[in-house]
Amino acid sequence: MELQPVKLNRRAAVTALTEMSGFIADISQKLRTTIVLIEHDISVVMNLSDHVVVLDYGRKIADGSPDEVKADPEVISAYLGAVH
Repeated sequence: MELQPVKLNRRAAVTALTEMSGFIADISQKLRTTIVLIEHDISVVMNLSDHVVVLDYGRKIADGSPDEVKADPEVISAYLGAVH
């Protein structure tokens, strides 16, 4: 079976974000498939994902569960509040 990608593009609006998050979760469950999500809103990523890979300037700095990733010192430094 050949995989057919579904490409979604959303503008950063709170209602669109809520709707898009629900849509992505529904697709993942109904189709029983993996979703590759490229998103800059950390809360969206952490709420939707079972597994997270974090890039910083194109370099992988973390790979694991949402809890593992948000506790990673490099992720904290790059994205969650430390001076970068």
